[in-house]
Amino acid sequence: MTACHRISPNDGHYFFAYYDKLQFCPQDRWVLMQRAEFWDRQPRADDVLRVGMVDRQSDWQWTEIGQTTAWCWQQGCMLQWVPGTASKVIYNVRGPSNYESLLVDVVSGEKQALPRAIYCLHPAGDEAISLDFARIGHTRPGYGYEGIADPNREVLAPNDRGLWTINLKNGESTMLYSIAAIAKINPNPETEGAMHWFNHALYNPSGSRFIFLHRFKNNNRRHTRMYTCDRDGGNLFQISDSSIVGSWHASHFWWQDDNTIMMWGESYDKDGGVYLTVKDGATTSTQTLDRAQLPTDGHMSFHPNGEGRWLLSDNYPNRVTNHRDLFLFDVKNSKRHDLGSFEAGPYSAYDPKTQTMRCDLHPRWSRGGDLITFDSVHEGYRGVYLADVSRVINTHA
Repeated sequence: MTACHRISPNDGHYFFAYYDKLQFCPQDRWVLMQRAEFWDRQPRADDVLRVGMVDRQSDWQWTEIGQTTAWCWQQGCMLQWVPGTASKVIYNVRGPSNYESLLVDVVSGEKQALPRAIYCLHPAGDEAISLDFARIGHTRPGYGYEGIADPNREVLAPNDRGLWTINLKNGESTMLYSIAAIAKINPNPETEGAMHWFNHALYNPSGSRFIFLHRFKNNNRRHTRMYTCDRDGGNLFQISDSSIVGSWHASHFWWQDDNTIMMWGESYDKDGGVYLTVKDGATTSTQTLDRAQLPTDGHMSFHPNGEGRWLLSDNYPNRVTNHRDLFLFDVKNSKRHDLGSFEAGPYSAYDPKTQTMRCDLHPRWSRGGDLITFDSVHEGYRGVYLADVSRVINTHA
C-alpha cells in the first residue's frame, strides 16, 4: 500500500469533489479545496461553502478565496484552475435569478463574473460548457444546486434549456443543443413520456470534441445516451444508448486520447458492467479491460503525460467491509496496483436516503503526475488526502 496523509485542516469538512477538474496549480504548489460546516445532510439554499487552497510550501496553510451558495456534495461548486493561466480559478455562484460563475485571480484578487454556471473547461482555457444545474437539482439529486427552481420542472424536454458554451473572456454564450432537440433523436418507448436532462461533459485532450450525457427517466428507470460532438456542436455522434438491447449504460468516463474513450459500461439488462475503451465515431470498435481486476464502476482518469497507460481509479464500497479501494491500473501490462483501502463512512452509496451525502474518493492527478489527491471520510470527517505514486509508476516503467 502507498502512504498517504491528510492535507486539509481539521477545523471543518474539506473536499475537492469531482475527479475531472484541475485541483493543482501549474507548479503543483497550491491545491484547491472547499470547506463545509456539516456533512450529514444535503446542502440547503442558504448553506455557504468556503472556497480556498492550501500551500505545499507552507505546511499546507489554508487561504480562503471566496464563498458560494451554489454547490453539492458530489461536484462541489465546480472549483478548478483555468488551463493556460498561472493563477486563475473559476467556480459557480448563485445570482439573483440564475446560476453563474466567477473567475478569480488568486494573486491579484481580480474577479470577473460570468452569466452562466460552468461544468467543464476547454483545455485552452478560453471557453466552458454550461449545463442547467437547476434542472439537474431535481432530476439527479446530489448533482445540482438548491436555491433557484427549475422553471421547466413539469416540462419533459424543454426547448429553452440545454447545453451551452461560454466565452470566458467576454461572457458570451451559445446554445449548442436544447434538451428538446436531443430528446427527439431515435425515439423509442423508453424516451416517450420520459423526463430528460443533460449531465456530465468533458473535452478531449486537444479540445476539438467533447462528450456529454443525455439522460432520461421513465417508470423509475434511468437511461443514458452518450454523445460526442465537435467543439462547435457539429458532427454529433452517439456512442451508446442504454435504452436499447445490445448497447451500454455509460457511467464514468475519460478520454484516453483524442479519439479513444475509457468508460464504465453496463448492459441493458444490468447483468454487470466492464471498463471499456471505445473509439469516437466507430460503432463497433470496443475493447474491454480485465473484469477480474476491475469488477466495479469507478472514477477513472489517465496520467497527465498523455501516454494513456496509467489509469487512476477507485470503486464503490464493498457491501461487506464498507471500504473503498484506490488503485492504479497499468493498461499496457493489464496489471492493477492497489494504493489503499478506506472506510466509506456512515452515508451509504446504496441507500437512497443517504447516497447523496456519500463521499466518493474521486482521485485526481497533480499536473506533474507524481502525486494524487482524494477525498475521504475514514477519519470521521471529510478530508482531502495526498499520496506520492511516483515510485509505483517508475518501478514499472
